[in-house]
Amino acid sequence: SLWREAEQAVRRGKWSDAQKLLDRALLEFAPGDPRIPRAHLFLGEALFAQNRQLEAAREFRKTSDETPNNPLAPEALLRLGDVYADLWRRPELDPTYGQTALSTYQELLNRYPESTAAKRGQLRIAELNERFASKAYKSAMFYFRLKAYDSAILYLKDLVATYPRAAVTPRALVTLVQAY
Repeated sequence: SLWREAEQAVRRGKWSDAQKLLDRALLEFAPGDPRIPRAHLFLGEALFAQNRQLEAAREFRKTSDETPNNPLAPEALLRLGDVYADLWRRPELDPTYGQTALSTYQELLNRYPESTAAKRGQLRIAELNERFASKAYKSAMFYFRLKAYDSAILYLKDLVATYPRAAVTPRALVTLVQAY
């Protein structure tokens, strides 16, 4: 009954109640219970919805690492990448969480290449690459405005070489010509 209550709380979007119920259920499940991976995934979703990203990341990682053959493991890796991508809100800031998200999506593609989560992961990788390109362009423009053209050229050349299909690449090429 505790598990049913927790599932209902998740379905209704009552994240605080779901978290409490799932924590209790996880304590009562016997080792090897088939509901444990789903409980960790639900708990991760509940924590993510409450803006407790790092705790959610831990739960998603548990789902994917403790039961790698479970059908929920690819979805958990996708959600783990989403958590880290959410933590990197502004491209001009430190990209550590963005790089972690990218490596998590790559891990998803490597471990579960045929899953539907992997297909969605490829779309997320494209979005992250756009954000990385935007970060590089903003850095280049910072130096360009300061008339530090050598530094701007380095950033722009790297952007064009690394992200040739990014939306910002044509502007970067024009700015590169102006910098020269």
